Amino acid sequence: NFFNEQKYAEAYFAKDLERDLALKKHQLVALAMLLGGDYTDGVKGVGIVNGMEILQTFTIDDSAAGITDGLQRFREWLDGFGDPVLLDNDESSSRKVALFHKKHKTARTRWVAPADFPSQAIISAYLKPAVDKSDTKFSWAKPNLPGLQQFCAETLGWEQEETDRVVNPILKVLESGSKQTRLESYFMKYEDGIKFAKVRSKRLKAVLDDIQGGDDAKDIEDAAVCGIEIDAADTVEEAKPPKKRQRKK
Repeated sequence: NFFNEQKYAEAYFAKDLERDLALKKHQLVALAMLLGGDYTDGVKGVGIVNGMEILQTFTIDDSAAGITDGLQRFREWLDGFGDPVLLDNDESSSRKVALFHKKHKTARTRWVAPADFPSQAIISAYLKPAVDKSDTKFSWAKPNLPGLQQFCAETLGWEQEETDRVVNPILKVLESGSKQTRLESYFMKYEDGIKFAKVRSKRLKAVLDDIQGGDDAKDIEDAAVCGIEIDAADTVEEAKPPKKRQRKK
């Protein structure tokens, strides 16, 4: 995709996610555990909008314990019956849970969490992945042709002529002094004023405004207070009234 003008590759930077979505590392891990990822299937029935509303209600602190605590409180609500018990000593949190419950109480019969959710092993896998932690800097040098010939013969079963056919053109380019374009040069960044993604869901916009301290989060409250059930789909748009048919004269 990098070299096809009709396609493009997307690069995601943590600073952009934090700026636009107010999500840091631990909130992203919690979101991955809700939506599913490399280490988990997630909670069946929960999409991006519902997932963000869960993080909005059951807040995740910036720690492994914060992930566990927030997702465990969500699990207790999901497995519960009737209205949630509200805590008088945390009016703001209790209010958010009450609004969340009013909108999503029917989801208790549709959302299915893994038996071990939230799994400590999965949290650890996200926060402490098994990767090479070497901080040795890369060093660049001319390819060792005899070594490549031996490696390709032992590993791929290539004859020396086949290795030479593949490697020699690269050696010629290196000897000419030309340099390969760095990968970063193909990235289109926020600093350049370029954005591909646009939030279209009003519910998601309301969540982001609330997380970032905006006033539009009142839309969520109004919907809940009015008893509007809007958790059936993740991308909800206002229903347009049907067009009236004109009578033929």
